[in-house]
Amino acid sequence: MLDYEITQKADEDIFSAISYIKNELFNVDAARNLYVEIFKIIEDLTVFPDAHTIISR
Repeated sequence: MLDYEITQKADEDIFSAISYIKNELFNVDAARNLYVEIFKIIEDLTVFPDAHTIISR
């Protein structure tokens, strides 16, 4: 299993998206589901690093 580190910018972006869904769209379940899904994918990538598509900027 690989280690991972979330950058401050990524952490802020994740928090911002979840906060928007929760507080502006009033959808706590969707915000919770997004949080769970993001960290599930991150955890999956520590085990299977080639499992998802690489997106370049």
